[in-house]
Amino acid sequence: MSVEELEILDYESNTALSIAAIVGIRKMAECLVSKSKKLVTMANRYQKIPLVEACVGSHKDMVLYLYSVTPTEFLCRGNVDQGSLFLRTAIGTQMLGKRLYPLITHFPFFVYFFFINFSFRVNYYLFPVI
Repeated sequence: MSVEELEILDYESNTALSIAAIVGIRKMAECLVSKSKKLVTMANRYQKIPLVEACVGSHKDMVLYLYSVTPTEFLCRGNVDQGSLFLRTAIGTQMLGKRLYPLITHFPFFVYFFFINFSFRVNYYLFPVI
């Protein structure tokens, strides 16, 4: 398959890598990423990258692999929403544990955005605007 064919989207804007992450097929993900590194940064219609989809599906092996190939700069620089969503999901599903430590120590503002988003959502649900 060509790189262009690998980037074809389905009706929910999922790539083949997103589907592999949702289902948890690591060998397929490795093959896809070896052909196109761009796939790890492509979000679907719900603005979730394959790494987040793997976390949601509790596919630990897939999460570890995608975490190793997803550029840290993508998660933290200019894509704070993606990084924050990944951090919330990884903590909520208890996927990475101590493996998150380097991410948090190298990018402390990332945690700041995580807690701002979290506290805003909690406050919104506790004290909705009428």
